[in-house]
Order: sequence, then structure tokens, then C-alpha cells
Amino acid sequence: MNRILAQIGVVAMIASLVGWQSYRLGGNHCQAAHNVALIASQQEGARINAERVKIKTERDELARKLELEANEEPVFVTQCLGPSRVRRLNSLN
Repeated sequence: MNRILAQIGVVAMIASLVGWQSYRLGGNHCQAAHNVALIASQQEGARINAERVKIKTERDELARKLELEANEEPVFVTQCLGPSRVRRLNSLN
């Protein structure tokens, strides 16, 4: 009888060890999948931020260029815009 109980105990210990190892492996797999998703979202965020900075730089450069063109042009009449300024404003549409 004691031998049967000892064998049942050994089988129970092996089953619990296998169950614990399966639980740990499943947790590690879940954590790895989460890390992959996190890295992918960080890379996407970095790509979007780089694109945003590029667009901002282009916009600032265009604004600076338009301001320089406007300041280089002589003012003939102070009450209204000159013809080239009106054409430049119309070209923005």
C-alpha cells in the first residue's frame, strides 16, 4: 500500500512540475509577444515623429522663403499690395 502511495506521490510531483513548467513557458511566450508588439508600436511612433519633423521643417523653410521674397520687394504704395505680392498670395491657393 505504501508503495502505491509513493508511486502516486511521484506521479503527482511530476505532473505538478510539468504543469509549472508549462505555466512558466506560456508566461514567457506571452511576455515575448507583448514585447514584440511594444517595439513595433515604438518604431511606428518614431517613424511618425520623424515624418512630422520633416513636414515641420519644410513648412518653416517655405514660410521663411516667402517672408524673404516679400521683404525683398520694394513697396510703391503703402495703402495696398503690389501686383507681384497679389500674384504670390494667389499662388498659395
